Amino acid sequence: MTTRSLRDVEVVDVLRGAVRDGSEVPVTAPRDEAELVDLVHRARRDRLRLLPIGGGTRVAWTNPTDRADLAVSTRAMTGIVYHEPDDGTITARAGTTMASLTERARAGGHHLSPDVDLAATSTLGGVVGAGWSGVDRLRCGPLRNQLLGTRVVLADGSASKSGGRLVKNVTGFDLHRLYCGSNGALGVVVEASLRLAVAPEVVRHLVLPLDRARDAWELASALRAAVAAPWTFAIDVDPDGSAHAHLELAGRAPVVQAEFDALPRAWRSAEVAEGGDAARAHEHYREGEPDPRLGAVVRVDARPSRVAAAFDLVTRAFTGSTRPRFVRVQPHVARIDVRLGDAPAGDVARAVRELRAAAAPVRAAVRVGGPLALRREVDCFDALGPERRWMRALRDRFDPDGVFAAGRGPDLGPHVGAFTSAGGR
Repeated sequence: MTTRSLRDVEVVDVLRGAVRDGSEVPVTAPRDEAELVDLVHRARRDRLRLLPIGGGTRVAWTNPTDRADLAVSTRAMTGIVYHEPDDGTITARAGTTMASLTERARAGGHHLSPDVDLAATSTLGGVVGAGWSGVDRLRCGPLRNQLLGTRVVLADGSASKSGGRLVKNVTGFDLHRLYCGSNGALGVVVEASLRLAVAPEVVRHLVLPLDRARDAWELASALRAAVAAPWTFAIDVDPDGSAHAHLELAGRAPVVQAEFDALPRAWRSAEVAEGGDAARAHEHYREGEPDPRLGAVVRVDARPSRVAAAFDLVTRAFTGSTRPRFVRVQPHVARIDVRLGDAPAGDVARAVRELRAAAAPVRAAVRVGGPLALRREVDCFDALGPERRWMRALRDRFDPDGVFAAGRGPDLGPHVGAFTSAGGR
């Protein structure tokens, strides 16, 4: 960004780890949609490249971009616009934190999904842009199922509204689900509406020690055959190979008791937390989600029937200097998170490439997050297939001149009309 253009832009912070060359990116935080629109118009006029972010908590899950002149955070655009407990919906501006939304929903007798980690700093717009589902995904489904509508500022400075604030919303195209997980490539989310679930009356959090992680597959099969519909189910594996199974039942008291009674016999020896203890156990479990800002993380998504095979591939891929510090397996969500900590970037990159090659036959997708050194070495996203040309066509239609920083998501190639410097195309 040119010095002249920066002169009257209020810089509130700097963003690190977002640009391939390691340079710091100044951060500005428009206070409302009008300021954001003005900023986008100026970027188009001066051929500047903007990097949309929310609170910045998920940047380490994305590829570093080749160039960004200014990061645009929606953190200052806060406030609940609409909340109607009787409708079970809530609408808020993009900078509103997930923690404050959770508190407001709870006051109205509801549960807010997604139940994400880092809720105190994660913003609604950032979570939507990252497509981030919470630890309640097993029961409530992914974020896109909860998203009722969005308001987005596009690359030409116009505002686009999709969906609405009500559950019964059947008009127009579901563009809000297209923005979900787009990482700011299509526009800047300034407002979003979510569906709310009824808050559970009773919560029970069970922790069951296991001698080895392999015992989890039999446990998962037995649980799937039971009548229980858990909110969470995961296996946490420690470096020594020992493991703990986490199971959370929640809902109306008679239903939770019936589900508890129907659990396979193995769960009779589990430690059971209820009331305030269950709430603390849940928070500890949620904040145990791997944070790539603290070190390398590899995420493997597979089909439920192939999670065991994917786990074997992970075990073989990460050894020696890349031996996992922690592994979380969610058999029913079909996800494996591997925390590698400060393992050498080159070693992690090689292991990831080997894992991706080995995982292709079981159709498992491998995603990477971590420090900039690692994200320079290996693509954060798995290779795309035929969908690549459709994703590129959408991006080029929404942002043909590359106003928004490219390259943060899967590799789609250059914009059709992208400029390469502030002075020309």
